[in-house]
Amino acid sequence: MSFSSDWLALRAPADAAARDWTLARHFAAALSAAPRITDLGAGTGATVRALKPLLPQAKWTLIDGDAGLLALAPAGCTGHQLDLASDLDAALAGADAITCSALLDLCSADWLDWFAAALAARRLPVYAALSFDGRHGWAPAHPDDAVVDRAFLAHQQRDKGFGPSLGAGAWRHFADALKRHGFRVATSASDWVLGPDQPRLLEAMVSGIADAAAEQAPDQTDAVEAWADARRVAIAGQALHLVVGHQDIVALPPA
Repeated sequence: MSFSSDWLALRAPADAAARDWTLARHFAAALSAAPRITDLGAGTGATVRALKPLLPQAKWTLIDGDAGLLALAPAGCTGHQLDLASDLDAALAGADAITCSALLDLCSADWLDWFAAALAARRLPVYAALSFDGRHGWAPAHPDDAVVDRAFLAHQQRDKGFGPSLGAGAWRHFADALKRHGFRVATSASDWVLGPDQPRLLEAMVSGIADAAAEQAPDQTDAVEAWADARRVAIAGQALHLVVGHQDIVALPPA
């Protein structure tokens, strides 16, 4: 599964504001002065841009299935086009540490177990940020919020290229898998808090959620469309607020 560069650019400020910087600094402090870090599902390099001030001497390798996105990454990074669903071992080769952002919720239980076992075998620290945890907090509330969210969350569990996705439960599954391998795991919420000053991102969220919900529950299409229309009226009136729940994970191998 790939995302457009426009979407990645649109979400970047919300991601930057949401990251738990205490966890990010904890991760950086655990590494050497010039670590070799591999970022999985790197897109255009948002994780590199976020962590570069904390790790100014790091050597970055970016892995993504979309060569067009990798071409937009920051200068000085090495990019490799790989399919993480099958080429995980190749992706991890030569790294001192692993990062990813907004990746885990796309993945299946089997793939996440494979990922955790591969990290344990190589004793690699990992920073996995901004995994969707299933929470949408809409204000003002709408009578069909629950209907739309239920269909959207079910859609999130479809195959995104890694097998049947765990969606909102992926971050916890991955954290638990790492703990079973003896990793020292810390987690923290990293929620998007969106308001009237972010109308384009709000519009993208409403449209994306509505499209997924209507696809998942075609018998609810009329309700979903009415919900989306109401949300767009609220955006136009600078009245819509949305909290999107995310979780950050830092895991360090056993001492």
